[in-house]
Amino acid sequence: KGGPLGVPLNGSGFDLVAHRVHIDQDLEGDPLLSLGLTWLFRLPFISLLNVWTPLETPRMRPLAVMDENSIDPSFTLRYTANSTKNAGGFLGSFKSDRLMTIYHEGQKWYWNSNMTFGDALVFYTGVNPHTSFTIPGETIQLELLTQLYSLINEDNKEICSDEAEDRLLAEFNRLHNSNEPITPNALDAIISGADARAKACVELSRGNTLETETLTEIKNAMEYMSRSSLEIRCASLVAPRLQLYLCIPFGFLLLLLAVRCLNNACKSSRKLKTA
Repeated sequence: KGGPLGVPLNGSGFDLVAHRVHIDQDLEGDPLLSLGLTWLFRLPFISLLNVWTPLETPRMRPLAVMDENSIDPSFTLRYTANSTKNAGGFLGSFKSDRLMTIYHEGQKWYWNSNMTFGDALVFYTGVNPHTSFTIPGETIQLELLTQLYSLINEDNKEICSDEAEDRLLAEFNRLHNSNEPITPNALDAIISGADARAKACVELSRGNTLETETLTEIKNAMEYMSRSSLEIRCASLVAPRLQLYLCIPFGFLLLLLAVRCLNNACKSSRKLKTA
């Protein structure tokens, strides 16, 4: 979960949106290497896939995926990171070897501007670089989000001052003068935030405290200006008709192998705790 320009939010999300171009797993590195599973994804009929889905319509920081044919190995770096405990499930945090791609002019990128809840992007875990990125209108969203946060937590009338209004107008003018195209979803988030702010400032100008309905509207607008998503990883059998006979026996083999690996990992975890 993240906010405009990728800022962290005080939500239930355990991770931030991605700020760098990366490949989630080096198929020749850990944890696959330490588990003895690197051979598995060299097989022509099995792939490791990422499935990314928004938990609501994305209004900022959408996901972009690079065309694998535009990758230049000389602009790719390997690095090691520890996964979050949430990503590791009951196994907890583990070491993961990943790849990072540096920008070069030959890169080709794709994103879906019409994604909504229920849609998903599927791409190769060890092949396709991906990242979130900033779209026009996010600076306005961030200013609105900051002001709404102050209103709901501090009841701060300074947020309704001329100075705060000028900051918003400056961002609107900058976007207008840049002629940058703004997506309808991003515009909806801005309108929602501006309406909630205006309603709150009217109530405060009358010397009233914010009504429950107004507070709810502010919270909804703040949710509008955040991005929540889910990304999972799965092994997939690629089985054209000529290879269909491999599916059933290999599926059972893969299941047994997964159970064995999980059992070994649990034993290792117990040994570490004991030590």
